Amino acid sequence: MLPKHIPWRFCTGDQAISNGPCLLHGLIYILSTSDAIIYLYDDVAANSERLLGYFRASTMSNQPVRFDPPMLCERGLYIDFYAGPIYAWVGFEPVSLE
Repeated sequence: MLPKHIPWRFCTGDQAISNGPCLLHGLIYILSTSDAIIYLYDDVAANSERLLGYFRASTMSNQPVRFDPPMLCERGLYIDFYAGPIYAWVGFEPVSLE
């Protein structure tokens, strides 16, 4: 089960989820028409050298992904959709590294 006590952001396109350090708790993605790939970066922009991972989504899939323990993103968190359309909810929690 994915955690409910943390913020969830609904994403319909490439975007920065967090502009600072955060914990990545989970991801739920929905693909409606064709195969696609979702990239997650530990950064505030795509094509960073800090790729956290990627997920292949197939037609009409609805997949929850849980990170337990949560994944630390030191620079921020960016989601990049390749092909689509894809919709995703990203569960994250801002943290301080001090």
